[in-house]
Amino acid sequence: GGVYSCRSGGFDGIRLADFAPGFYSFSVRALGYANEELFSASGSFRIDGSVSVGVDLLPVFGPNSYAYVFWSLPGGQSCSQAGIETVVLSIDGGAFESHRCEDGMYQPGVRTPMLSAGRHSIEIWALDDWGYDWFFAQSELETWVAAPIAAEYSLRWSVGGVALAWQLTDGVFGESCYGAGIDTVYIDLEDMDGNLVFSGSSDMLPCDSGPALYVLAPGVYRVFISATGPWGALYESNPLNPPVVTVTAGVFPGELEARTVQLYAVY
Repeated sequence: GGVYSCRSGGFDGIRLADFAPGFYSFSVRALGYANEELFSASGSFRIDGSVSVGVDLLPVFGPNSYAYVFWSLPGGQSCSQAGIETVVLSIDGGAFESHRCEDGMYQPGVRTPMLSAGRHSIEIWALDDWGYDWFFAQSELETWVAAPIAAEYSLRWSVGGVALAWQLTDGVFGESCYGAGIDTVYIDLEDMDGNLVFSGSSDMLPCDSGPALYVLAPGVYRVFISATGPWGALYESNPLNPPVVTVTAGVFPGELEARTVQLYAVY
């Protein structure tokens, strides 16, 4: 056996000499640049003088291809502008591999693990330095034997925002936090599957603070707000018919666009 260049003497193949007459068996493995096996063949031939043996190399079963993946962020943002540190990607539902965001912003991008040639699913998430996701893509990746491709994916927003304000009322007239004896507000949101954003512990804020701004997964949420004071006063939003807000990916309302929730005195 031996290791040879794919092309030798001007043709695809090798020249071997000094064989005694007889029958011989052989196996051939074609390797890629990373020493990965891409094609193989086996067979036999008979030596009786000089002979030429043609071999059709077939793709090997299993990982025999790879690709280069790169990405872009919404609005042409750079990684630093978007606050993204890490991008993780998974192919065919496998384990996520982590990459520096900048490594995939330009060609050729980041190299995938070895894959079986064909069509694959790919999932990409862009994370900030706290590990929260902001952008993602779910798509397909097609690879070919011995022909690595460069595939680009445009990541889109994975989150949106909501702004919430509150107004105390006795049912007829609005009241100030001070006038109502209220100092603390508790906020929670519930998605349509019944999952609470704050797991029932609620976000606690001063009553006289500005609107609360949240970043959430897109969807529809029910809003629950209650307010209490040191002397036992209690106000709350309608628990039987809670206000509803919609979070849209890539849309982040500011304080001036806050949804005002009425909090009613509970006697």
